[in-house]
Amino acid sequence: MWGMDVIGPINPKASNGHTFILVAIDYFTKWVEAITLASVTAKAVARFLRRDVIARYGVPATIIMDNAKNLNNKCYQQRMARAFNARVRHRDFSPGDLVLRKVLRVTPDSQGKFSYKYDGPFVVKEVFSGGAVILSDMDGTENALPVIADAIKKYYP
Repeated sequence: MWGMDVIGPINPKASNGHTFILVAIDYFTKWVEAITLASVTAKAVARFLRRDVIARYGVPATIIMDNAKNLNNKCYQQRMARAFNARVRHRDFSPGDLVLRKVLRVTPDSQGKFSYKYDGPFVVKEVFSGGAVILSDMDGTENALPVIADAIKKYYP
């Protein structure tokens, strides 16, 4: 049974410029194998396992590690970004569109769950690249604060 751990980043760097230490310990014999790494990647760890552990001592029965959180991080981030981007609804507004604004605060005269969820309609005056929208009332008075595009939806009379 082997245990593996990553130590680092270490300061100062090793003489070859590496900043991490990968350590594998055989728990039965207490034998230690260690190498330095510039960056901890799945490819570098697999190469270490093949070259320094499996080639010398055979395939271990078990390898104990911390579920390789640092090795799966990039893969996890890509999967989460893909899942998030699949659910994003793109909202394209142009000046002159009629929209409804979501009511974000509870007013004292609201009627509980039967209160209105949207105010409006409003007219889009200006659209910014970051997703902010300037609205104006139907009579032309411009609202002072911009509204985020997620809080409005198109109005179809």
